[in-house]
Amino acid sequence: VTFLKRWLLEDEKITVLLDKVAEDMGTLEITRGRQALELRSNLSERRALTDPIRPPGQDESSARNLQWAKAHVLPESRHLRFDCGVTVQLGFAAEFSNIMIIYTRVVAAPKDITKCEARLTDIPEELDVDLKCTNKESPEELGSPLAPVWSLGCPSCCLYNRICGLQKLRQELAFTVYLQYRYQGMDDFVEERQRVNVGRPLIAKLNL
Repeated sequence: VTFLKRWLLEDEKITVLLDKVAEDMGTLEITRGRQALELRSNLSERRALTDPIRPPGQDESSARNLQWAKAHVLPESRHLRFDCGVTVQLGFAAEFSNIMIIYTRVVAAPKDITKCEARLTDIPEELDVDLKCTNKESPEELGSPLAPVWSLGCPSCCLYNRICGLQKLRQELAFTVYLQYRYQGMDDFVEERQRVNVGRPLIAKLNL
């Protein structure tokens, strides 16, 4: 054991390390001249005592953890700029891994625009979207039981949309941001639209 301790932390093949231990032992008077053990190995790969220890099932567990992490990744918040000069923030929050909140907020508008609103339309049909849960002025109107939790990270003065059933999504999530605004001194509203693709959010990434 005394001689083995000397080589324990060396990144050497096990058989090479034990040969060195045997050589050191040969320097002792008590073992000098005695026959040493012959060491053989049938290991298919090089192994050292410094190799990291991997418990059984670690790779499988790591893969599950990676998949679980993917299922909780939200799209990044972005800003959409329209031809009229209006800028709309598009943000996201997660209720569950298969339920996402999308909110829109007008963050900049020219002075001659007196009223402006950005709504979501053209949401994929395969998703469970209740029209009663789209373009609402407050999180509470969505009927989300976790609204007090996820709404903490949302800004004020938004329109909220609750998108359910993301595990059913068979393509990237695309929808339209419908901008409606009115200029000062005008009665009629003007419309602009932008198509947005946010990829596969949350559990949709797993292609279940």
